[in-house]
Amino acid sequence: MSYLNKITALKTRLEAMESPARLDLPFQQGRAPTQAFSEFLTNKEQGDWAEKTFAANFNRTQSDMWAVKYGRSEDLVAGEDGFDSYYQNYQKELEEIGKRPDLLIFQRGFFQSEHGEAGDISNLPRQKLDALVPQAAAAIEVRSSAFLSKKYDLVTARNRQEVEVQIIAKASLLLNDFSPELSTSPEWQLYLAEVIANGVDASKESPRALGKKSTARLHTVSALTKSINEGLKRLRQRDFLSITPKAEDLSQVYRWIQKYDVPHHYCQVFFDRAVILSFEDILEILCDPEKENIDYFIESDEKNQGKVTFKINVQLGRQVMDAVELPQHSSAMKELPKGRLLFYVRFETSRANLTMPVLAYD
Repeated sequence: MSYLNKITALKTRLEAMESPARLDLPFQQGRAPTQAFSEFLTNKEQGDWAEKTFAANFNRTQSDMWAVKYGRSEDLVAGEDGFDSYYQNYQKELEEIGKRPDLLIFQRGFFQSEHGEAGDISNLPRQKLDALVPQAAAAIEVRSSAFLSKKYDLVTARNRQEVEVQIIAKASLLLNDFSPELSTSPEWQLYLAEVIANGVDASKESPRALGKKSTARLHTVSALTKSINEGLKRLRQRDFLSITPKAEDLSQVYRWIQKYDVPHHYCQVFFDRAVILSFEDILEILCDPEKENIDYFIESDEKNQGKVTFKINVQLGRQVMDAVELPQHSSAMKELPKGRLLFYVRFETSRANLTMPVLAYD
């Protein structure tokens, strides 16, 4: 089965389960931003750092493969001359071929025989790209994340353990000291006994908190059961770093795959490591409702204009870079035509170790 056919089969499965992960959303032209902000420029620079860091370390260590920039590279922002024209051309391209991934991976010998050690093909004419792109071995959408991921995981695990210890302590207190008050609630007795015997399983529903307050002891029992349920609620909340495609992203990626039939991957670059997850694996994960609120969450982020976003646990991916050096950084300034000044941060490309293999092939 070809790669495109595999993705199309997953599309059919998602449609059958009426998932919000749709690959055939009709194209809707975006609304051009009217002005840029310093935060936007810093985020853009961080994204460029992630892309350059991946490509530079990949090309430094891979003897048979070569990564090149393919995503659009215009350095224009809202308010600058030429931005409106650029934005309209970008929207036209999205409608025609979908979203270009940031990087393409080629066999080194094939690519360098025609293009030498070029690191950027983004400005080649469309006709040449249409002939070259299908020859790529893989496509990579690079995302950046402003976290030291290992520290995040460490702190999160410690916080979860603290909550679990507190729940077990409260369960023991209730069973040992408030047995008479629990005698009218066998469901709580069974639940607490299971917690003591097997530990906390946040996926299992606990009984409704008791609401009796006619005596001081009943008031305490009610407060403890409520506290246990609040702790379980915290444990069920998303507490992992994620790869976060929006629903509209999936359609744009699928449109591009239909055009070029090149295996597509997402790579999340943190300030200490990078993790890769294939587009095929993303769809497989979203095809499993049992994994919702465990391995992935479906959210509508305010910062993403309320668009449906899939938060997929980054631990489901494969680590492809570690020991990423913190980037050297400096302040920069952009002056817009009307004299408005934007100050932001620039990042130098970092050195990192690559974990083998970087890409997994069928």
